[in-house]
Amino acid sequence: MFYRPGCQPSRIACPLLVLVCDQDQSALPGPPADAARQAPRGELARMPGGHYEPFLDGHERAADTELAFLFRHLPTDPAPHRPAPGTDGATL
Repeated sequence: MFYRPGCQPSRIACPLLVLVCDQDQSALPGPPADAARQAPRGELARMPGGHYEPFLDGHERAADTELAFLFRHLPTDPAPHRPAPGTDGATL
């Protein structure tokens, strides 16, 4: 009841992708679009259609948008795994 993720978007420090469907009548696009604009690292992606469009005909478009976001924000060359100090690196 107290979890309100859109209340303070200016405090969201991580990259944030908000994908809204312009004709969505279940989750109106206005509030999440506003939150994306207020988040320091927010990105807003819009697509036509209703609430389920990203799971139906718009699935490829939504997935492409999400993958592009991840490629922009995830490291492509992660640091090599280093064992914790005092361990030999063996796994159980």
